[in-house]
Amino acid sequence: IFDERGNHSFFPTARLRDGVELPAVEAALGRIRDDLAARHPEDWRSTADLVAVPTDDVIMNPMVDRVLLPAFVLVMGVVGLVLLIACANLASFLLTRAADRRKEIAVRLALGARRRTLVGQLLTETLLIAMVGGTAGVALAGWSVGLLLRADLPLPLPITVDASVDGRVLGFSFVVSVLAGILFGLLPALQGTRSELASTLRDETAGSGRGGATRLRDLMVVVQVAVSVVLLVGSGLFLRSLDASRRIDPGFGSAPAAVVEMMLPSALSDPERLALFDRVTDRIAAMPSVRSVGATTNIHLDPLNTSQARIRVDGVEPPAGEDFHTIDAARVDPGFFDAAALRIVAGRALEAADGDDPVVVVNEALARRFFDGNALGRSLDVNGLEVRIVGVAATARIRQLGEEPRPLVYRNLRAAAPTYVTVLARVEAGAAGATARSVLDEIRAVDADVLVYRSETMERHLAVMLLPRELGALVISGFAVLALLLAGIGLYGVVSYAVARRAREVGIRLSLGAGSGRVVRMLTLGGMKLVAVGGVAGLGLSALLGQLLGRLLYGVDALDPVTFTVVPLTLGLVALAAAWVPARRASRVDPVVALRAE
Repeated sequence: IFDERGNHSFFPTARLRDGVELPAVEAALGRIRDDLAARHPEDWRSTADLVAVPTDDVIMNPMVDRVLLPAFVLVMGVVGLVLLIACANLASFLLTRAADRRKEIAVRLALGARRRTLVGQLLTETLLIAMVGGTAGVALAGWSVGLLLRADLPLPLPITVDASVDGRVLGFSFVVSVLAGILFGLLPALQGTRSELASTLRDETAGSGRGGATRLRDLMVVVQVAVSVVLLVGSGLFLRSLDASRRIDPGFGSAPAAVVEMMLPSALSDPERLALFDRVTDRIAAMPSVRSVGATTNIHLDPLNTSQARIRVDGVEPPAGEDFHTIDAARVDPGFFDAAALRIVAGRALEAADGDDPVVVVNEALARRFFDGNALGRSLDVNGLEVRIVGVAATARIRQLGEEPRPLVYRNLRAAAPTYVTVLARVEAGAAGATARSVLDEIRAVDADVLVYRSETMERHLAVMLLPRELGALVISGFAVLALLLAGIGLYGVVSYAVARRAREVGIRLSLGAGSGRVVRMLTLGGMKLVAVGGVAGLGLSALLGQLLGRLLYGVDALDPVTFTVVPLTLGLVALAAAWVPARRASRVDPVVALRAE
């Protein structure tokens, strides 16, 4: 591995001596970089560098962390929006409760109670509700994380996560619960203790019109609807992107196969390592379910492995400031193309008879870019060695499913005697899982010193690329549905309260001959106006959010018309049901009973 130039997947771990700080490490790496650049100028681009990262700052792997950190930020943002909706619901409930207790509060104020004392009492009640909710949330989170850890996810490497609920988690939950209780409980407490004593004591219905509390409840519904629209649009975009990703043809792996990553003993000489490799592949090929066996040093769509080569092509100038073109590269054996179900579209694959002949296979993207599609028999310089192209393979996805076609050159694996090898065993239909599980025993029977650190099916290997989008779609969709439910509950509560406050008006209308349908439409329309305002605001925010999420999407526009049509319709139907139910119930009340209620 140390002699293979262009391998960018090498992550050594160093333990520092006492007293050594990160700046000293960076300075030492700078000297190593300068020395390597001087000894191998053809391998070092102007942007190449050696980077030191403290282990405390690494979550899983420096390459994987680049994807994880934005994902964590996105999830925290989604959780924050759902918390906002829940708090808005709580604030609306507290405003309603304070309005119902206005006479009690007015009596206390009239008897000499201080407003500050009453505000403190109401705020204490709110904090108790918030703490009970926070405690329930911690318990639910622990249960949910347990389910996630027990799930059989197609991860690129084994991961052990400490998801126990410790003091930091409890402390964070406590702080969030207290802040939520204070921020969304203070305003209802202040609003509820700001009563006109004389009018409230004289008539319990005083202030029942559209006062400040009513406007605040309406504002809460608008906020809930707007946030729900944002989450629903985000969920829709991710689901559409996931659907588009699933339809991508990776260009290889269409046949069932087992994928085995292994490390051959580095202490062996090159001939000994090649001989051991042959014994291992022969043993795997002899398994009853195996149809063909191939190997590579850089399997396609491996997020933890990147291998490149520098090439020069006569008549094709390299990029400005460079002496060569840098492209993806892989070493493969003759059986790789059949085992990986990778089509040869022109010429032939590598063959055992090639021996040490300097021949390569390139993909169609390289042939089109450097040879106008006519690459057979042409020559190019690969890492200083003149090679001849004997075959052109179909362009397969190399690093990402949604990437543009990338040039790639396949070199002879046997010319390098590599230590790290990925073996592909193409099998009969339905036998990939059993083969992946039993291949370890076959390798151990050859040499117990061969380290196998991954053995899985081709299907699971390809699923790694979809996992971030699948988890993202699942998480955001779950929270979006929860947000929609909370918004519906909030709207239901507001309309129910409005109906209760207008019971006398409803009784008068019904007694004067107004039809129940007209009463239902009148009460429902009041709630749907709030939904319309929140929906428009939410769509505007969603359009801005879509632009920020554009780089996380594939095959779908940030302003996808399907998503921006389905989401308002879905929300409108849920909101209509939430407003119609209490309105319909009010229209069935006996007018005499409604008039006596006041």
